[in-house]
Amino acid sequence: MSGGEQIDPDAIEAFLTAAAPHGLGLRRFLPGYGLAEATFAVTVPGPMQGLRVDEVDADSLAREGVATPPAPGAPARPLPLLGRPTAQTSLRFVDPVSHQPLPDRTIGKVEVHGPAVSIGYDDAQPIEEGSADGWLRTGDLSYLVDGELVLCGREKVLIIVGGCNIYPEDVERAAGQTPGVRAGNAVAFPVSRPGGLGEGVAVAVESRVPDPDAVRRAVTDRVRTTIGIQPVAVYVLPAGSIPKTPSGKLQRAEAARRFAS
Repeated sequence: MSGGEQIDPDAIEAFLTAAAPHGLGLRRFLPGYGLAEATFAVTVPGPMQGLRVDEVDADSLAREGVATPPAPGAPARPLPLLGRPTAQTSLRFVDPVSHQPLPDRTIGKVEVHGPAVSIGYDDAQPIEEGSADGWLRTGDLSYLVDGELVLCGREKVLIIVGGCNIYPEDVERAAGQTPGVRAGNAVAFPVSRPGGLGEGVAVAVESRVPDPDAVRRAVTDRVRTTIGIQPVAVYVLPAGSIPKTPSGKLQRAEAARRFAS
């Protein structure tokens, strides 16, 4: 089961394919959703369903905040279905601004309620995201489809470019698929565009290729054709340069602090 970080379908499919000859069935994978403040597990799919994705129109998701099927030839974004809430746990999806409930397939901030939701941390500090009515404000942008949760990304790391919502995970996925980039070692973060043109995207990648300029051009082309935006900057760095937590999660804010200057 994986539920502590956003799930990359390509990475999971590659892992399952490699593990299948050694006895790991493809359907045994459980993609769920959880966070420490909810005592981890929030949604879990039924057993033996494996990896299932909701293919949505990438442009509608970025520009309108709705998850619709992609038109023929339009760019699609595969998002894993993460199951239904665990026992005695409830979910609601609210507008980021008005805080009003939203219908299915409309992106909003997911909130969690139930007996497993914590009221504070070990140092007696309250949970900042908590609300007065007992609902935990997770800060995650998600939507609901047929009763199952679909995670889009974190609100606080969302990058807005020209009115479009750019999820750094999408940029990192595109950059990480570029030949010469070390797998799992691409990070995207916001920077100011020259001339006061608002927010843009920068990308840092690790590579062992002796020609960093070639990698930089390839990453730029890949992000532009896949995501539809031109990166403000692409940094090609030696192995071990991108900041991560002890558990291996990317530290986007720290990357912005280190490289955006």
